[in-house]
Amino acid sequence: MVSEEGANTFPCWLATISETQHRMTLYLKLNQPANHPEDYHLQAEVFKDKWAELKNGFFPWKIQINPLKIIVF
Repeated sequence: MVSEEGANTFPCWLATISETQHRMTLYLKLNQPANHPEDYHLQAEVFKDKWAELKNGFFPWKIQINPLKIIVF
């Protein structure tokens, strides 16, 4: 996908989060808001200082996916 933000950039919404001592796991839904906490496409790990920057941002967030950094399970 190519948009004005660049290749592989998508709008996303936060479905839910999970917290550990040093990181936050963000569960993200692409292209539309999530309907419930299990309605997500991607899981992203961020350090808590990054979460402090992100959590007050307006939706949709923009996420750019680097194909070389995707791990498929």
